[in-house]
Amino acid sequence: MTELVELTNNRSRFVIDGQEYGIQIGGLYNIYNALAAVAIARFLGANPQLIKQGFDKSRAVFGRQETFHIGDKECTLVLIKNPVGATQAIEMIKLAPYPFSLSVLLNANYADGIDTSWIWDADFEQITEMDIPEINAGGVRHSEIARRLRVTGYPADKITETSSLEQVLKTIENQDCKHAYILATYTAMLEFRELLASRQIVRKEMN
Repeated sequence: MTELVELTNNRSRFVIDGQEYGIQIGGLYNIYNALAAVAIARFLGANPQLIKQGFDKSRAVFGRQETFHIGDKECTLVLIKNPVGATQAIEMIKLAPYPFSLSVLLNANYADGIDTSWIWDADFEQITEMDIPEINAGGVRHSEIARRLRVTGYPADKITETSSLEQVLKTIENQDCKHAYILATYTAMLEFRELLASRQIVRKEMN
């Protein structure tokens, strides 16, 4: 990459060898993913304009900064799986130029990994620097993620704990803030999407 033109919470633009590219997804880590895609495409003989057209058509889907509305609230669902990925997601939401509620959904099923100690290595301390009026700690291990969030210094009285994803959805629907970020481990993301699909908020994925 020869120039970073724009980096926001939901898009970025950058230049590689004189060609500007744009992706409709936020965060520095997704630029690295895009750089890898460009390198492979160029190795296979694709010209820069064709690569650009591919990026222009791409959209965030299936829990990877997937956007939707719960009532009149604009929501973004972000998959987190490990401390590095969670930290990158936190740095991405930090770029948002508006206040937002934060929901962190932590499961510990086999597909997630049953050891949740990794949450202590993720840089959740950054949430104290953001305009977050309320936090929902949800999922099977809601008490563990709530404890992790309290340790950051974020006000404990603004953290709500629940194992019910339905309650998380209801809380987001009734919140005053117009934006919401939901960070979720793999099976929590699947369960939350299933709930959203049952309400026709997102499209149900076909197996």
